[in-house]
Amino acid sequence: MKRTWSQRKSLPKISAIAALIGITAGFVILLFRLLTEYAVVDLMPGEGHEGFENLSNEMRFLLPVAGALILAVIYKLVAPEYHDVGAPYLLQRLDYHQGYIPFRNTLMQFVGASIALLSGQSAGREGPAIHLGGGVSSFIARYIQLPYGYRKMLIGSGVAAAIAASFNTPLAGVIFAQEVILRQFSLASLTPLVIASVAGSLVTQIALGEAVIFPSFTISMTAIDYPGLLLLGIIIGGFSVVFGRLLIAWQTTNRLPKWQSLPIAGFLTGLVAVFVPEVMGVGYDTINVLLNGTWDWQWVIIILCAKLLLTTFVLAYGVPGGLIGPTLLIGACTGFTVGLGLQQLSTEVQVGLFCLIGMAAMMGATLHAPMAALVTLLEMTNSSAVILPGMICIVIAYLINKGLLGQQAIFDNLQKIRHDRDRMNAQSSSLEQYGIMPIMDRRFIVTERKMKLSSLHQLFLDQPRWVIIKDQTKFFLMQASDLANWLKYQIDHQLIATNQDEMKFQEQDKDLDIMSIPATRFDLTPINIKADIVDALSLIDSHQTDALLIQSTPPEGQEPKLLGIITQNDLDHFYSTKHLAKITPIESRE
Repeated sequence: MKRTWSQRKSLPKISAIAALIGITAGFVILLFRLLTEYAVVDLMPGEGHEGFENLSNEMRFLLPVAGALILAVIYKLVAPEYHDVGAPYLLQRLDYHQGYIPFRNTLMQFVGASIALLSGQSAGREGPAIHLGGGVSSFIARYIQLPYGYRKMLIGSGVAAAIAASFNTPLAGVIFAQEVILRQFSLASLTPLVIASVAGSLVTQIALGEAVIFPSFTISMTAIDYPGLLLLGIIIGGFSVVFGRLLIAWQTTNRLPKWQSLPIAGFLTGLVAVFVPEVMGVGYDTINVLLNGTWDWQWVIIILCAKLLLTTFVLAYGVPGGLIGPTLLIGACTGFTVGLGLQQLSTEVQVGLFCLIGMAAMMGATLHAPMAALVTLLEMTNSSAVILPGMICIVIAYLINKGLLGQQAIFDNLQKIRHDRDRMNAQSSSLEQYGIMPIMDRRFIVTERKMKLSSLHQLFLDQPRWVIIKDQTKFFLMQASDLANWLKYQIDHQLIATNQDEMKFQEQDKDLDIMSIPATRFDLTPINIKADIVDALSLIDSHQTDALLIQSTPPEGQEPKLLGIITQNDLDHFYSTKHLAKITPIESRE
């Protein structure tokens, strides 16, 4: 009998492939780190590869501007379909493209992120590492021709290896891949994830040694620490929401192609860096200074605000970096400020501990990955004493972000924006020559918000599909069937009596507020009859509405006439029909 990948005996094969993916991803991340860290150590003033603070004011301005201009030239020369990079792009490819990650996009991520980090852009290296690990595993899985289920699992394995190789945290790589990439904890995927993560971590450890990003220290807790951790969790939860909403706001307002928006991001980075040099780069050197607990708290707050505002802007404007590193710095600044305040009450408070926990809490709340954040904290400190305080703060921040304020995971939000944009672009390219008149729905009636219950049945004489409710200057839409079902319910329960085919009340004819009837209603956004379908799509997208009210162009001094309705479903159906019309003749000839 021929063996298939679905059989239980495929586990050794998958494990062997996971080991290959882990080693390959480890070497890619090693090359990435050598290029962006170790190759420039001797060129930077001071110690380390992030000594941007020691540069002159002129260099702090010119370096990010030059880097952004180089990126703009590259993006101008490369075809737009290869511009998309990062963790949200990887998630989109997993959800909508069966895990196919083009090699050129992965190459663009490597080159673009290297230039961004070397030029001091306010971005992290972990987001690019996620794409690089996933891109490598996607290429290997396609070459071996694995089914999608295994391909998805191995892409998660590549991400686990990349995270492990970047942070030297193999266990956190496994949890991160399950929590953020695969979005489920599965025993079936655990073995390949562990193998790939260990392999990736071994590659960088053998090459670079067991170098730690942040120094560990002895942890001791005092009674005042616990209310301080609750406060820190609440503040971090709020900051994580602000970070996510700012990034989404900048992303949705940026309509420029990347080769035009990148110089703006570079110029703003250079301008801010002249006054607050700590915003440049990932910020790990700044975190190490914060861990010592000896900085001025006013300056730390300035760094926090500058990093939060600048990072969300430059990432939304196309800088091909990640957001995890900057969130760690934001969390560290917040933890430092809270810890320093508590230290005024008790000298036994460890400010560095609050910095570390703040970093993990900000990461866990922003990514909706509390377990990955906790395990990262555990591996960074190499101390089990950090588990309880870490759990308190991380869970509080996560609950504030998701439970109380209803924020989605940042990668999911960014992925949705990217998917909606791609759908809009695909529809626009096919429908830009069509007007909206042929597909508008004329089966509607218009009524005021309040009307007599006795005349309700008159609305259904023309058998409409939609009911447009006019409330002063606003219009709302509901399905006529919802109104008819409500009317039938009243009749069945004898709230309305019928006599000789005329509607009469048992008591008196009362005013009815149609907006109070249980039904699904939509806000209507007006659009002119001369608009085309691309205009309609853009209007639906920008106003976050489900339906448009088509109006005439009236003579001066007169109100426009209401001509029809177009819904999002109508546009999608029209788009699908047009595509089928183009495909069918070709298929029929074959």
